[in-house]
Amino acid sequence: MTRPLAPVLLAITLTSLLSATEGFAEPMPADESAASIAPGGCVVLPEEAPVVGLRIGSPAPDFSVLSLAGDDITLKGDLLPTGEWLVLVTYRGGWCPFCNTQLHALIDIHEEVLSRNARLVAVSVDLPDKASTTQQEQSLPFLVVSDPSAQLFRDYNLVNVIPDETYLKYRDEYKFDIEEWSGQDHHIVTHPAVIIIDPAGIIRFFHVNEDYKVRLTNEEVLAAFQSVQQPPEKSPVM
Repeated sequence: MTRPLAPVLLAITLTSLLSATEGFAEPMPADESAASIAPGGCVVLPEEAPVVGLRIGSPAPDFSVLSLAGDDITLKGDLLPTGEWLVLVTYRGGWCPFCNTQLHALIDIHEEVLSRNARLVAVSVDLPDKASTTQQEQSLPFLVVSDPSAQLFRDYNLVNVIPDETYLKYRDEYKFDIEEWSGQDHHIVTHPAVIIIDPAGIIRFFHVNEDYKVRLTNEEVLAAFQSVQQPPEKSPVM
């Protein structure tokens, strides 16, 4: 039997839109969907098998990503041994204005996340030098890492393949080449997600949206974090 979602998860709005279209004469084209999704485009994943993302309560797959210096960083070897919670934010790339708006907004809650014994990490398929530029331009105080092979996004069921037509539109009309950003020709980006992993390596919250223009607000991230760190007490059995 599926357990009901925590109240804060049900309360997460489907209309949190970051209006960040600077640099684009028209809305960016839609990407090719990697999987069907529920009406409204938003999924806060319960414990049954999801169509995108991973289920809450499951072990977080280990991953190996690159630091901005090109060194390997793993979940189990480097991040979880600290005894901290992990707030993992996946973003499409530093070329995406919606992602940059989200990343910059997260600066405002970074200290609050730290105070909750947690680490905030942002990851995309961007090469380390591209990710470094994003961190510097946005003055991001949290860890930004690189996964050009998109293995993390495959393991976390977040793969979003940019179709050829859209890739050419990005390159020829918007003047950025995602192959240059990732150093790969797989044309994979991530569905934007916020994943909260506890110190034991268990996924406690997983929000993903196939509409890349819709992101959780800071308030929603903190509310979700508070909910999973301090779950509501169960009523005594009579």
